[in-house]
Amino acid sequence: MSEELERIEKMLAEGKVTPEEAERLRKALSDSLEREPEGSQEETPSRRKRRGPGPVVRVLGWVMTLVVCAGAVCLGLFVPFVLPKLTQMFMEMDVQLPAMTRLLISVPLPVYPLLFIVLAIFVFAKELVLWERMNTLLINLGALLLLAASLFVLVVSLYMPMRNLVQHLEKSRGSEAALLLAEDGRALLDEYQQFIGENPNRPWKPKKLDLAKLNSNGQLRLLDAVVLSDQTLIASASERPLSLSGRVVPGPDPGVEVLRGSCIVNGRKLNCLQYKVPFQQGGRRGVARIVVRLDP
Repeated sequence: MSEELERIEKMLAEGKVTPEEAERLRKALSDSLEREPEGSQEETPSRRKRRGPGPVVRVLGWVMTLVVCAGAVCLGLFVPFVLPKLTQMFMEMDVQLPAMTRLLISVPLPVYPLLFIVLAIFVFAKELVLWERMNTLLINLGALLLLAASLFVLVVSLYMPMRNLVQHLEKSRGSEAALLLAEDGRALLDEYQQFIGENPNRPWKPKKLDLAKLNSNGQLRLLDAVVLSDQTLIASASERPLSLSGRVVPGPDPGVEVLRGSCIVNGRKLNCLQYKVPFQQGGRRGVARIVVRLDP
């Protein structure tokens, strides 16, 4: 380039070209160097821009685009199909819905497919419009994160009421078993009262309760069942009744007190529910208690 400039300056000094022509020559020389000759092998930003992105970058961009589009379309079709059915089931089972779930079902159903389809169209169209690969990759990454966050919110919003539904069913079954035990407890209480009337100096040997009778359908993980007369054990499913500490929680039946806490079984601490039903028979008070395991 320096040789060409020296030649232009020499021609200007000899008067062969005017200053305006010399300026035009300098500009033409600069433009030709900017465009670069075809035979040059040197990599420059201008050549990279003309050639476009490499094949690996292009393939990666299109793969991410197709993944985002497929995920957006699937979510857009899945949400309106599943959400109404689950919402109806929760309402029929009278399950308490968390705030996140209530917000999810408060949005009109047509909004979900519209949002996800718009996202898919935008992500696909940007591959045809934008030339800079780094920008397209960043947009793809942002769209993937958005889809992941949407899926997370959807799963969590539907999982929490499902968990509440399972606990609701467990409470219902546990309450039924406790009420059944209270019915049997009345006969046991009569038997106990007759025994101590006839044998005031003999100890009462607790009757053995059959857990299978209280859990005939096999849907309760029963750990223990006892019947008490005041504080006297008159019937039990095990030799040493389980002790459970915890807090009282709402139950499906007002006649059954439900306590949620933990108990120790074979050295292991397990999450449990205790169902307690007080009853009276023949002037005496009795209590039927059932402990149900929550852990799988």
